[in-house]
Amino acid sequence: MKRITILFMTVFLLAACCSAYDDLLKEANEAMEEQDYKNAQKLYELAIAEDASGTEANDMLHLLEDYEELIELQENSEWESAFDQANSLLKNSAITSALKDDVKDILTDVEEMKNEEEEILAEIKAITKLLQQNNVDDAHSKIDLLDEDFASAKVKEAWETMDDALQDAEKRVSEKEELELAAAEEAAKKEEILKQKEAEAEKRQKTAASQSQYSKYIQKADNLEDETSYGNGGAYYTQWDNLLNEVWGSLRNTMNSSSFESLKKQQNEWIKEKDGRYNDAKNIGNESKGKDRLTFDTKERTYYLIENYMY
Repeated sequence: MKRITILFMTVFLLAACCSAYDDLLKEANEAMEEQDYKNAQKLYELAIAEDASGTEANDMLHLLEDYEELIELQENSEWESAFDQANSLLKNSAITSALKDDVKDILTDVEEMKNEEEEILAEIKAITKLLQQNNVDDAHSKIDLLDEDFASAKVKEAWETMDDALQDAEKRVSEKEELELAAAEEAAKKEEILKQKEAEAEKRQKTAASQSQYSKYIQKADNLEDETSYGNGGAYYTQWDNLLNEVWGSLRNTMNSSSFESLKKQQNEWIKEKDGRYNDAKNIGNESKGKDRLTFDTKERTYYLIENYMY
């Protein structure tokens, strides 16, 4: 009798346990269809507590744990891992229709983000290559077009690597520009020194030429001075006038244009004064004296030009 009682109680407990497991499993499955996954997970855990060997409850709990991992991967922007996890879930025979729809929606979003991530990584790779070539300006233009708010571990790591490459490239470019500037300044200094040397050489040549001209024409003037006399009606005017013209032609060829133009104005004024004195003497009937004065003025002007402008 005692054995019968124990057997009856055991069967009763088993039946009660199975009934509780089945009830919890049913509630959990209903929660799954309603997409109340957190509540479903709790109910599956309670069902397993009633019957640890319950295959369906264990399978569904593992399914929800995998789904929970998918959500975490999505939130952490781990698109490659999320892509694999979603496809694995869709292949699970235990998945419900409601959960399958949710996973498909997540997979669509993950695929879009995964493609965008690949595009950004490819663009960062191209920018890094530009930076390796010290093409900083083009790199900056492309960096400005990147989505800085795109979050993923891969993109973050690639961006940090690109930032390091950018700093290195900017440093190299800055150093290169400094070297080029220093080289340009050095070249400018050398060019300035060369110009100064050329100017000094030209000045020496002009000085030598001027000194040579001075010696030549002062000798001619002195010789003509020794050969001529006055008081004979300006008989030597032509010789002095010819020498003056010769001196003038030499000055025109050796003086710079602005200095010669200034001298030319003075010369024209002198010619007017010289002719005026001659005409005054001529008008009072003393032409011979006027020609003598004409000769004297021309000689003095010749010496003046030689001694003041041929040096």
